[in-house]
Amino acid sequence: MTGALATHSLQLTNPDLTSGPAATYLTPPDGSVVLRPMQPILPLVSANVTSPSAGYLLRGAGLRGGTYTETSGVTPLTAAPATELRGIHAPFFTDVLFPVEPWSVNSFDAIGGAGVTRLQVTPVQHVSDANPLTSTRRQFSDMDFRLFYSNDLSAAALAAPPTITGVDSSLDAGTSVLTFKARAIGDPTAGIQAVWATWTIPPEIGQQGTWQSVDLAQDAVDPSLWTGTAQLPAGADPGSVAFMMQAANGDGRVTLDANVGAYYHPGSIPGAPTGTTTTPAATVTAFTSAPPTTVAYGSNFTVTANRSSGGTPLAGRLMRIGIGSSVLPANTDANGTASVTLLAALAPGSYSVTASFAGDGADAPSGATANVSVMAQPTSLTLSGTLGTQTFGGTLSVVATLNAGTPPAALSQRPVFVIFT
Repeated sequence: MTGALATHSLQLTNPDLTSGPAATYLTPPDGSVVLRPMQPILPLVSANVTSPSAGYLLRGAGLRGGTYTETSGVTPLTAAPATELRGIHAPFFTDVLFPVEPWSVNSFDAIGGAGVTRLQVTPVQHVSDANPLTSTRRQFSDMDFRLFYSNDLSAAALAAPPTITGVDSSLDAGTSVLTFKARAIGDPTAGIQAVWATWTIPPEIGQQGTWQSVDLAQDAVDPSLWTGTAQLPAGADPGSVAFMMQAANGDGRVTLDANVGAYYHPGSIPGAPTGTTTTPAATVTAFTSAPPTTVAYGSNFTVTANRSSGGTPLAGRLMRIGIGSSVLPANTDANGTASVTLLAALAPGSYSVTASFAGDGADAPSGATANVSVMAQPTSLTLSGTLGTQTFGGTLSVVATLNAGTPPAALSQRPVFVIFT
């Protein structure tokens, strides 16, 4: 399911009233979208998946396959909360494809037995580019799901979905056969009826990619261990494979393990047993020049940091640089350096400026921290108008002008009291 999506565009205006980027979003034929403040507007495709057999309910859904294309340099239109200052569309940042699970089961209409059950899909995901103001958009042209129905009304129907406690993979270099392994446990009253790996090799930008699934078989000796294999295409780099694990219990409750949206990759799986992965190399993150010790509220300042391992710059690594809880992503260049411009839009006080690297299968995490004080902007208040001596009954006009900063700029949305004594 998904179908064709239409593209819509909105021209944005920068805070300084100059022309900004054109933000885009997609909609299905009926125009349905999902709006969450500060998040990209996503198309919503809904399908009636009510069971044709009386007494059966949809308990879970899992992705089995799909095709997609990716477009880089996209400015996603974000939803803005409705306030008295309505109209601010904030940029959206994410290290992994968002949303991680772009499908859900909606049974609200079916409560009481009168309505329908729907499978709701948002067939678009975003991940931030090296330019933190743009994203790469993954758009699905179709998605295949396996639906699990049950008429069980016993205590087992209350069991939680299975828990996937471990994921591993191995490659036969001679045959290009990739073996998937997963450990799944759950409530014994419901059992586990299926475990499967869903994998893809992300293509070049603009080319079509495919998700496909491999059913895993339960081990005869260790019932928590499930194993399956996939034949990789000739010449494919096994390190480029991205996969996730899904499992369903006996009543159809489904769980997804996508490594918190980062997916799993052969040879660099977090928590894999010793010997299956290479120990990550130590890294060093440092500011190339110390951030300013003081900044004025509302002003911009640039922070540049460098990442290296054993003295060798690490290029193409995602760093996160920010002040307080406000963080921006940036990719390191050929010299291992990344720069961002931060806005000191925080209440006056002392804050930490941080540069961090989360680590990956090859390189260990590292970070750097410095302190900065956000100072209140100087303000000035001037009076003008028909001031001075006035006759009784005359009209007095007073204009109070509030400015802030250096050079002074008009300060709006602030209360000013004019008092006559």
